[in-house]
Amino acid sequence: NSYSRTSTTKPTDLVHIAILDKSASQNLHLVGIMGDGRRLFLSTFSYGYYNGRTTPRPSELRVKYVMRAPDRPPFGSHKGVFGVGSPHRSHSESLVVEYAFCKEGLYLFSCEADDHSHTQLLLTSKDFTLGANAEGTNDIVESVTMELIRGHVCAIAEMEPPEVLKQTVQVKGDLYGDLSEVLHSAMLPAKRFSLVSTSGTLIVEKLRPVDLLQNLVESGNRDHIRNFFQNYGLAESACMCLIFAASVVRSNSADADFWLDELKSSFGLEADEAAAVMQVIAKSPFVIEEARKVFSDPDFTGRPVQEDDSLGEISTPVASTFDMGGPREPKIKFSARLDGFALLAARLLRPVWDIGVFSIDARGSKVEYGLAMNTKSMRLLEERISSLVQYMIEFTHHQEYILSEDSRGYISENGRRTRQKVEIAMAKEQSCITSLCSLLQRCYETLKMLRMLQEKTNGNLALLVNRLEGP
Repeated sequence: NSYSRTSTTKPTDLVHIAILDKSASQNLHLVGIMGDGRRLFLSTFSYGYYNGRTTPRPSELRVKYVMRAPDRPPFGSHKGVFGVGSPHRSHSESLVVEYAFCKEGLYLFSCEADDHSHTQLLLTSKDFTLGANAEGTNDIVESVTMELIRGHVCAIAEMEPPEVLKQTVQVKGDLYGDLSEVLHSAMLPAKRFSLVSTSGTLIVEKLRPVDLLQNLVESGNRDHIRNFFQNYGLAESACMCLIFAASVVRSNSADADFWLDELKSSFGLEADEAAAVMQVIAKSPFVIEEARKVFSDPDFTGRPVQEDDSLGEISTPVASTFDMGGPREPKIKFSARLDGFALLAARLLRPVWDIGVFSIDARGSKVEYGLAMNTKSMRLLEERISSLVQYMIEFTHHQEYILSEDSRGYISENGRRTRQKVEIAMAKEQSCITSLCSLLQRCYETLKMLRMLQEKTNGNLALLVNRLEGP
């Protein structure tokens, strides 16, 4: 569906055409990329008749929407291959696109550079943060990153993550979707692309928000980390931070060696696939410790607070306005630590909620029970959940110290009543975290038990079900 051109590419040339997934739009079916970087969104229609019936094949193609070319950012606005992008809104010089690639809202443009021995590689994708801060603009806000590479690109292909990881995020319908970078950060690596150019083969990686946060955590610049939390929201940023803080394995450790050997032997993965899995579940001790400091720091994640002069509702009829003076629960605004924990827990369990735990295959009188998820993928999901629970239990054990430190600061400012509010809010949040840990622990135990039963019955749980039911 793509072809490469030289400097004779015209603005009206169609460089690439791709199919749009139904999850992106029900009315738009194709997207075409022009020689100047504009994107044409097309719909197909069927008006033909055959033997008095409407033919299912489309017979007409219409351009429904034209999206302008992405802005070429200055070279100083990025860090590394597809790193920090530039939300540059002023339109720069026109593009001359030689080759293009499109998939699920992500576009790669190979454009002519002033130096004819090099090519400018542009990557654009939707940026939901910029869109939220666009102050009423109707434009689709994109983040644009650019790299200068040697040679001219002849082909572009996405490198799929290992199947064992894809299964851990599998839901009904589309695997990815517009929010995949956020939803799947805990179990999938960054997207990678293989480029074949006149100078050889190049592998590039698109950094996600969670990867940018890891770079900031490694740098230790508190102002930059604080700015990230403000841009992406406290809860979302805390969720990303918790992915590092609750990593399954510390790199360069005995556990890392064990897991690498386990992935190659028990899981049967090739070396490159095992490395991709380790990239997801393993982080360096430095990143883990720094992420834990950021996650537990109220300057980043905030503090739980009891809202001033507000109490929860008591159980009275809706039409009644009479206050019996009964006990009320105070309204608590929880910190991003609890919100981020809840977000990560929900995203890890999302496949289990969506597709279920069991698959039932009924063939006549014979019924086969199995697990909906591959046992190897389930084991990775188990380890991620277990590691998260272990860290959050450890985290709650330090809450008394945090409470005493926070309360001490409040005493000098607002006195005894303020301290009481702080203690109530923090105790309530700690109770919620403990309850969620217990729930996740039960989920972990259930998944592990079912996986082990699946392995013992050679993939057919019906054997065990029949034994339990008896004659």
